[in-house]
Amino acid sequence: MSSYDKIPVLKQLSQLFAYLLQVFGNLTGSLGWAIIMLTVAFRVVVLPLSIKQTKSMIAMQKRSEERRVGK
Repeated sequence: MSSYDKIPVLKQLSQLFAYLLQVFGNLTGSLGWAIIMLTVAFRVVVLPLSIKQTKSMIAMQKRSEERRVGK
């Protein structure tokens, strides 16, 4: 039994990335450019999460500083 069978989401994600890599490879004719395009596409998809995480981190730092100053 492979690790893909133990974690079904992992199998689906790997199949999706393989498909997208193949599509980008067919578009560009180069595996290198396909990897770059897949990376950019992934970063665009997770960008809203990254922005939210950064805002949350800044807010936590401000609260931490306020507590330190308040003591």
